[in-house]
Amino acid sequence: MAAAGKATSDRSQDLLAKTFLMYKAPLSKKAEASWLLRTETLVADCEWLLSLDSRSFFSLLSDPSAAAWDMVDSYLKNCPRFYERPAMEISFFNPDPLVSNSQRTVHRLIFLILLRAAGIGVQDDLCTEIQRVDVPLLCDVCVLFGQENEELVKTLVCGALDAQPPLVAQFIEFTRQVQCLMSECGRATAKLVENHACYDARALASILNFLVDLVVTLTRMLIFFPNAAFIFEHQGLAVSVPPLYCDAVCPLCDYVNGFGGRTDIAESKGKLLYIRKLLLDFFNSLINSNVFERLAAFRSDADASREIMANYFNLMRALLRFEGFAADYEFEYPFAKELEKLFGDNSVSCFDHEVAYLTDQFSLLGVSSQSAPSEAVPSTPASSPSAIGRIREFVPSYVTDKQIEELLKRFDGSEERVVNAIMDNCFEDEVAGPSTSSGVAHDAAGNAKAAHSSAANDEEVEQIYEPLRTGKKRGAAQDVVRTKAEVDMLKGFYTNYVQTLDVEDAKAEYSDEYDDTYED
Repeated sequence: MAAAGKATSDRSQDLLAKTFLMYKAPLSKKAEASWLLRTETLVADCEWLLSLDSRSFFSLLSDPSAAAWDMVDSYLKNCPRFYERPAMEISFFNPDPLVSNSQRTVHRLIFLILLRAAGIGVQDDLCTEIQRVDVPLLCDVCVLFGQENEELVKTLVCGALDAQPPLVAQFIEFTRQVQCLMSECGRATAKLVENHACYDARALASILNFLVDLVVTLTRMLIFFPNAAFIFEHQGLAVSVPPLYCDAVCPLCDYVNGFGGRTDIAESKGKLLYIRKLLLDFFNSLINSNVFERLAAFRSDADASREIMANYFNLMRALLRFEGFAADYEFEYPFAKELEKLFGDNSVSCFDHEVAYLTDQFSLLGVSSQSAPSEAVPSTPASSPSAIGRIREFVPSYVTDKQIEELLKRFDGSEERVVNAIMDNCFEDEVAGPSTSSGVAHDAAGNAKAAHSSAANDEEVEQIYEPLRTGKKRGAAQDVVRTKAEVDMLKGFYTNYVQTLDVEDAKAEYSDEYDDTYED
């Protein structure tokens, strides 16, 4: 018995003493002999590890002095994110077949090791001895293996989160770190494009590779992590996407296009196209999860439905400040089409003015984003003193002429919509003065200036995305808050008054009964 125990101990020591090669990514798309040789050794190590019995396998992976887990971790950290099918279809990463085949062999074996370590497909309590799983590792697993092994990866991630509850708190902290990295990426991009006359291929590749890794990771987390969409929304990650798009993706596109004559920018253009698509898809997925799916779940709760809709319209309204992102998002996901998902909910009638305003603004973005030069953006009708005077008779005294003029421009000169908006108090920001969440920024004097975006000013971004307020506005002390019946009565007076004016104007202008205003 003593001899058998000594033999087992010696074998364990031999296992722990075994060396493992660490994974290194290919340095180029061409097959290099040194990389192929290293990969062959790595494949042999993985196959040997999988051939061990359960006790030896788990003891080797759980022992901190052994290098087996370091080999697995080196692959998760260093494997390029470009081997998934969508990236390959864009053809910005098209490696030599020898490189691709060797890579896929290692890829499959590492995944089998992870599945066995997680206890998936086997009945073995020894897997609980491995406590090296953290959120970054789970993110790497989702990115590298999620596309072709969705059910297995989902089982692996959910099992890890159930077995280690602290991982949920780590996931929230990881989300905050991602937001910091987004800001850093914006600053790195600004530094790169500052010297637009010099093409820095190395810095450009570094930023693009980071963005590819980031957006693929976020997309996969949304699929595989339970409640990821809610956590992203709660941590403000959704509102960080438009600034990242405007501060990093758009400037990088301009930077790359500025060197269109170079022969080595095709890969950069492909990566930017891929990043752009994933960011837009990610943002839309967040909206679908946190708005439309939640509305379906709270259909019977009117208050909850109104709150969800208010947050949705406030978010879409704030997008107008980030014109580059809003235009591309409107092109991919037209607001009018997305709005159809809300028409089945009775609560949407409470936001008629918001719907009308956003529909107009996004339709203008859709027209301006089209490449056809013959299609011009419709001009905003100018407000007249007579229109302001007519509106003045039906609105509280604290509303100034300048504010009425601003609303007339916003509602394309529709006096009735302006009166309804003011009396319903659906646009508190507009009534109070120029809004920082509108598509046009204003200076201290109220003058319009060019729209801008900045991911560095976090307080400003938070202010832009604050929840929509729907309470009644009391205005100045001398103003009296009117009841709903009084508001409806004033609306009726105003509508009849405008119709009467229209009839009188028509009689004064035309001597006959035939109106040829719209004759060709």
